[in-house]
Amino acid sequence: MKEYVEKMIKEYPEMKFERSCLMSQMKSCKITDEDVIYSMCFSHPEGERVQTSGISDKTAKVALSFRDRKRRMEEERYNFLFEKYQHLDEEISFLESTIADIPGELGEIMGELVIEGDTWEEVCFSHCIGIHKLSDMRKQGIKYLIRAYQRRESMVAAYLLS
Repeated sequence: MKEYVEKMIKEYPEMKFERSCLMSQMKSCKITDEDVIYSMCFSHPEGERVQTSGISDKTAKVALSFRDRKRRMEEERYNFLFEKYQHLDEEISFLESTIADIPGELGEIMGELVIEGDTWEEVCFSHCIGIHKLSDMRKQGIKYLIRAYQRRESMVAAYLLS
């Protein structure tokens, strides 16, 4: 669990950036006509191929098929992006709220290191502490986060087993 918490702390800025990128992609979740045409060219027709009348309405069928395919592709893409966004947002929110819940100066220090992205030197200077004290406090903060992630994991396991 310690490795996971360390990974979350290390990847926090990247996760926030990815979340904002996903939000932008979801806002403009349009599939190009070329993508739809490409997918239609390499797909196989569904259903039986039976001519029911002497008049061919192939153009109308292609147009309807094109519209439906494009709508379905945009919906699938949006759902994929939304699931990724939800997962990232949940992880970021949990980390931020857990750090905010750490009591006292330890919470402030962890917030400055992780959320605000301050350097060790900046945190040492702002709290008038040495680098070794900061290292010890960071270890305490990580232990707090580990306990919080373990509680969350056990709650999820209890829910899934119920």
